[in-house]
Amino acid sequence: MKPFRCIASITVALAGFAFFSASSGARADTASCRASCYSYSSDPAMCLMSCGSGPSPGYDTSASFGAIYISSSTGASGLSSGRASRSAAEQQALGVCRAQAGQANDCKLAIWFDRRCAALAIGQNKAWGARYEISGSLAIRRALAACRAEGGVDCRIVRSNCSG
Repeated sequence: MKPFRCIASITVALAGFAFFSASSGARADTASCRASCYSYSSDPAMCLMSCGSGPSPGYDTSASFGAIYISSSTGASGLSSGRASRSAAEQQALGVCRAQAGQANDCKLAIWFDRRCAALAIGQNKAWGARYEISGSLAIRRALAACRAEGGVDCRIVRSNCSG
């Protein structure tokens, strides 16, 4: 019985330390997350919610789907979020991409997401990467890494948002 109590005490102590460490580091990450919302997001208000402040009063959490489309030939893209279904999110993002791509008819789904944050990075050579994650800052970092992994040169975030 004593070994169990000892293990339980160590587990509780480690959990407390992990919480304290995460919460003290979260302040710096929250600040950088908020800064990235103004720099990279097409919808800063929605992005700010992903930085730890939670949904604003009256926000419909059932409308949680989002999508990003991209035209590989032009680099045009379309984003939607806060839609009631994946289909609705994809249709809206496709429409935005097609409107921006002009004559090019090659918009394709880069990523869809539900109650997550997503980002699209495009390189100067039109290589791209898209990722979704639990936070906007993580999605941005992973999208940039994915773009570089695809051979992207000078990758930059062109779309990012959080949904639900």
